[in-house]
Amino acid sequence: MQLSAQELYWYDVLLEVSPKDYKQAEQLMDAYYSSIEMPEGVSVTISRMPLRPASEPATHIISIVGMSSEKLANFRTSLSGDKWDFYVSQMSNLIHSARASAGRSFMEMNMEMMQPLGQAWLFRVDDRQGFITAFQKLMTKFKPDGFVSMGQINHGVDNGENMYIYATSPTLQAAFEMGPKTQAEQKAFEDFFEAIEDGSDFIRSFTRAEIKTYKK
Repeated sequence: MQLSAQELYWYDVLLEVSPKDYKQAEQLMDAYYSSIEMPEGVSVTISRMPLRPASEPATHIISIVGMSSEKLANFRTSLSGDKWDFYVSQMSNLIHSARASAGRSFMEMNMEMMQPLGQAWLFRVDDRQGFITAFQKLMTKFKPDGFVSMGQINHGVDNGENMYIYATSPTLQAAFEMGPKTQAEQKAFEDFFEAIEDGSDFIRSFTRAEIKTYKK
């Protein structure tokens, strides 16, 4: 397992699209993001959201990730001009609702093992430092098979969620089987949940399946 101290910054756009319009919406997203030059240190990933709670209407998510807050903000500001206006006007005919959220990661593991299926767990946390410390301790015992990230949600929440854990898997079967594999790992998970029990509430989770990623 490789632990990274790099802090990533992210901006997610969540879109609700009717199933009959999935193909057209995905073609429009691909046409736009494949037509622009991606700057160094920024990536855009388009995904479907096949597994989500009833309270989450979004069917697609566009995730913009920057290696710094400056890179992310500059890229987001650059989304303008005639091509952008055409893309937005066409997409507005296909989406029923849209919202955005943003945040930053505090730690990542296995950066080289980013996989196409990702699951996010969202928490409302009073003691953020305690949550971070408990998660760091868990990761000294648990050896994930893919990329794992933990961080903070700063903008765009409606149920008080302010922390997240995110992990990727290569397939849906692997996602089903994600979790502790040994008695020691099981004990580490039990200790983690016991440590965050007071002052932390699990809000919801969702799973997204990557369609395409754009980066330099």
